[in-house]
Amino acid sequence: MEQKIDLFTPIHKAIRNLIYDTGKTLQTVDLGNVAEMEETLDVLENMLELLEEHARHEDQFIFPPIENSSPGISRE
Repeated sequence: MEQKIDLFTPIHKAIRNLIYDTGKTLQTVDLGNVAEMEETLDVLENMLELLEEHARHEDQFIFPPIENSSPGISRE
């Protein structure tokens, strides 16, 4: 029996964990503390950049080969 490789679950679980951690940081930041606010903005900016890069990689490298073998599947 051929074993399927799951490319999606581990990376998306890790990304969700990073999103949750970033959310916790945003909820607890003291916006009156400029240094803490700037550090939190850096964390948020890094998270948003990671999400954009991840989406680009999926669109460029992951979905096209999948679509070649199973047209329409990435819309699901």
